[in-house]
Amino acid sequence: GRTGTKSFKMMLAQLGYAPYHMDTNTHVPLWAALGRASSSDLQDKATERVVDAIVRDGFNATTDFPACLVFEYLMVRFPDAKVVLTVRKSGRKWAKSVQRTIGRLQKLAMKRPLSLFADGLLRNHIDMNHWIWTSPALKIRMNEETGAMPFDDLAMAHDEWKQHVIDTVPADRLLIRYPQDGWLPLCSFLNVPEKECPTGPTPRSWNTSKNFGAVLDVVEIVLTLWLCIIAVVLWMMWRKCRRMWRDEAGGRGGTGVGVATTTTIKKKEKKKKKQ
Repeated sequence: GRTGTKSFKMMLAQLGYAPYHMDTNTHVPLWAALGRASSSDLQDKATERVVDAIVRDGFNATTDFPACLVFEYLMVRFPDAKVVLTVRKSGRKWAKSVQRTIGRLQKLAMKRPLSLFADGLLRNHIDMNHWIWTSPALKIRMNEETGAMPFDDLAMAHDEWKQHVIDTVPADRLLIRYPQDGWLPLCSFLNVPEKECPTGPTPRSWNTSKNFGAVLDVVEIVLTLWLCIIAVVLWMMWRKCRRMWRDEAGGRGGTGVGVATTTTIKKKEKKKKKQ
């Protein structure tokens, strides 16, 4: 995440792949179960179940969290598969982007009113997210009450993860890709004929750190002021209902007054004629 994986997913789709990404993740309960697995045997079985589900749903490539965390299992299960490692220029740049965007999701989930659903509707999402960051692969310390993660932990996790993948994947199966890289290195690595390799700029998704962060800013404001917002909405609804009741009552009363006034005027006109 936050290494251009969304744009990379769009590139793979343009090359004819069916890529799996967090935004196509319909297997949250399975990932959460993997995160809860307490032994290596249970973890292996849970990993197999979630990968079976991904394959069964027609995906033939994976990007982003949480699938990247099981890349070693994927390499064994699919020995001809290649690995593209998407990274930032430095761990500190990645940490800054994470803290502005996806690193805030756990914190937001622990705010009211979302925290009211922590043991129900959001349980699997919270457990999956917790596993992603605190897994042995990243080893990031997370505050259990606030969901906050230290900047230095994030920066170190990026750099150590990058080195771990480089040390694990044979050189002929690995491509290191930065967000600004174009089409040619990827096409060459995936053996896409030059004539079929797209030209021009690579796709760019909307969820840049700036845009994604702005959306989460709004969400955080709403969660902070949710009681006030509900109170204002209820007050506006009460005012509208009160106005409707007044208009209805005034309409009935106004008809009677109009008739009485008309009758009074007619009586006065008759008196003047007699005089």
